[in-house]
Amino acid sequence: MGQIVRLNESFSGAGLQKLVSYDTSKIRDELLKITTLRGFYDLTDTSNMTLSGASVTQVNDLSANALHFKQAVTASAPTFNAAAFGGAGGLAFNGSQWLQAVNLFSGSKIRTIVLFFRAKKSGTLILLSRAADTYENAYIGDTHISVISGFGRIDTDIQSYKNINYIGAYDATTGQAKVYANELSSTNNDPFTISRVAAGAVNLGRWSDANEASKFVGDIGHVMVFDEDLSKNAAVRNLIAEYSMRKYQ
Repeated sequence: MGQIVRLNESFSGAGLQKLVSYDTSKIRDELLKITTLRGFYDLTDTSNMTLSGASVTQVNDLSANALHFKQAVTASAPTFNAAAFGGAGGLAFNGSQWLQAVNLFSGSKIRTIVLFFRAKKSGTLILLSRAADTYENAYIGDTHISVISGFGRIDTDIQSYKNINYIGAYDATTGQAKVYANELSSTNNDPFTISRVAAGAVNLGRWSDANEASKFVGDIGHVMVFDEDLSKNAAVRNLIAEYSMRKYQ
């Protein structure tokens, strides 16, 4: 019969922290090394930001490309919400605020958009859109989460007031698009023709047009853009999921 050995150790909350690491720095470093990374924005850390009072007028791109999100009009800039995502912090958008990054979308026809967010309003809300065209985008509705004007789509209501780890991938050369949101994923749609995927500036929190009703209302924790279809790269998707799980636990 086996012998039971008792450890002379009692685990308090502080002790448990030694067993589970919530540090994200090493994972972030791995993500920053990925050669297809176009832009990486940590919206939880004010040291990466320029503030004007409570308004955030710039969020720095942590990738080597330095494609910063900016807002020249302070009244239109989002604010920092230290209480977002259980204390991790994030940018708060109230429906009249947005940022823009010049040249964030490259000339690649293959792209993946990554966001961590929580919506605070029902209805159609834009997360991110190419500034010259509403077609290339990431957005949510009452019953769906979508990329590239719905070609990649999950029909679900999970976007309502819940934390969402979003990955929207598309490839204009094959006509495939796919969306991941937490534990759900869409199936690839039938091939289609994408004629308007292009390089250019990108808006965070609004469409390219004057559609004021659909500006984003809620908090955003991070944004990443890759010149790669991450539906074909489970290793990077898992890295992003681990980053989000540790950061917003």
